[in-house]
Amino acid sequence: MRVKLFLLTLMGSLISLSLGASETRQPLSETDLIYKILEKNINVQVAQTNRELGHLNLTATRARFDTLLEFDTSHTIDKRDRTSTIFGTTNKITQFDLGFSRLFPTGTETSLKFVNQREATDSLFATINPNFDAGVEMSLNQPLLKNMLGKQDRGEVRLAKKQIEALDYQTQESILQETHRVLNHYWNLSVSLERQKIFKKFVDEAQHFLETTQGRQKLGLAQDADVFAAKANLLESKKGLLTAQTHIQDWQAQLQNDLDLEKEIQLIPTKEIKPDIRVPDFPEAMNQALNKRADYKAAQTLLEHENIKVSLKKNSRWPELDLFSTLTLNGVDSRYTHSIQESFSGDHPNWLFGLKLTVPLENRLARSEYSQAQLEKVKALLQVKQMENQIRQQIDVSLRGLLLKKKHLSMSQEIASLQEKKWLSELNRYKIGKSSSDLVIRYHNDYLLAEQEYLQASLETQLARLDFQRSSNTLFDTALQSEKKND
Repeated sequence: MRVKLFLLTLMGSLISLSLGASETRQPLSETDLIYKILEKNINVQVAQTNRELGHLNLTATRARFDTLLEFDTSHTIDKRDRTSTIFGTTNKITQFDLGFSRLFPTGTETSLKFVNQREATDSLFATINPNFDAGVEMSLNQPLLKNMLGKQDRGEVRLAKKQIEALDYQTQESILQETHRVLNHYWNLSVSLERQKIFKKFVDEAQHFLETTQGRQKLGLAQDADVFAAKANLLESKKGLLTAQTHIQDWQAQLQNDLDLEKEIQLIPTKEIKPDIRVPDFPEAMNQALNKRADYKAAQTLLEHENIKVSLKKNSRWPELDLFSTLTLNGVDSRYTHSIQESFSGDHPNWLFGLKLTVPLENRLARSEYSQAQLEKVKALLQVKQMENQIRQQIDVSLRGLLLKKKHLSMSQEIASLQEKKWLSELNRYKIGKSSSDLVIRYHNDYLLAEQEYLQASLETQLARLDFQRSSNTLFDTALQSEKKND
C-alpha cells in the first residue's frame, strides 16, 4: 500500500513539473480568445481566403465590359496567272489595322477601327500607283428586345454581386461556428483547471484525515480497518487528481491546435466559472436572431439572386431584334498623310444601318430555363421559410436549456454547500469519538461528488450560454461590450 501511495504521489509531482517546465503561462479571457480565433485560427483563415477567392468572380464577370485593343497586319504578294493584264501581273498589298471595341452596360456593342492599306501594282491602268487607302470605321449594335438596354449583361453582374453577398454571410457563419467550437474547448479547459483545484483540496483533506486516524490509532481509538479506509480514500482522491491533470493537458493541446500556438504556451482562462448571464425573452431573442443570423441573411440573399435570375430568364424568351449601324470614312492618295487627312474630312462616307431579327420558333431552351428558374425561386423561398422555422426551434430549445441549466447551477451550488456542512459536522463528531471513519469517508465522497456536479453544472451552463448566443448570433457581442468597457 505504501509503495502504491509513493508511486501515485511521484506521478502527480512529475505531471506538475512537466506542466511547469519551460512553459509560458498566458492568461486569456473569453474576449481575448475571440480575437485570437479571428487572428490565428486556421479554419477561420481558410474561410476568409475562400471569401477573397469568391470576390474575384465579380471582377471576372465585369470583364465583359473591358475595352479590347486589336491590331493586325499582313502583306500580300500576288503573282497569279491571269487571263487579262488589266489587273497587272504583280500586285503587292500591305495592310495594317488598329481597333478598339467595347461592350457597355446598356448592351451596346461599339467598335472603332483605323484601317490602312498600301497597294502597288504593275498594271498600266492604275491611276495612282502606289496608293494608300486610309479610313476610319465606326460600328454599333444595340439590342432592342432580348437583352434590351443591356438587361442580360447587367443582370449577370447583379447575380455575381448577390453570390458574393451570400458568400460573405456564409463566411461569417463559418467563422461563428468555429468560434463556438473553440469557446467550448476554452470552457472545458477552465472547468478542468477548477476540477484540479478541487481534487488538490480533497487530497489535502484526505491526507489530514489519514493523519488524524493514524493518531487515533496510536491512542487505541481507531482500528487498522479505519487506517486502511483512510489510505484508500487518499488514493482515490489522488487518482482523481491525476485524471484532472490529464484532462487539462488534453484541453490545452486542443486549444493550442485551435489557435496555432506552440506547445510551450499554456493558456490560463481568467474568467470566473460562475456565469453572469442575462436571459432575454423569446420575442426579443427571435428578433435578434432574424436581424443578425448570417445563415438566414445568406438564404434571403440567395432568394434575391433567384428573383433576378427569373427576370433574366423571362427576358431571354424574347426574340432578338438588334439595331446595327456602321459608318466608314476613307481617303485614297499616293501619300499616306494625305489619305489620312482626306478620310477625316468626311467627304467619302459609307453608312450602313439596319435591323436584324432572330426568332427561335420553338424556343424550347429559353422556356425550359425560365421554368427552371421559377422552380429554383420557389425552392429558395421554401428554404428561407425552413430557416425561419429552424431558428425559431433553436432559439426555443436553447432558451429553455439555458434557463434549466441556470436553475441546476444554483441548486448544485447549494447542494455542494450542504454536503460540505454535513461532512464537516460528521468530521467533528469523529474527532470526539462519536462517529466512524467509514461514515466520515462516505460523507467526504458525497461532498466531492457534489463539488464535481457543481463544476459540471457550471460547464453545462456556459455551454448552454454559448449555444444560445450561437442561435441568436450574439456570440461576438460579449467581446464588443468588453472592448467598449476597456475604452
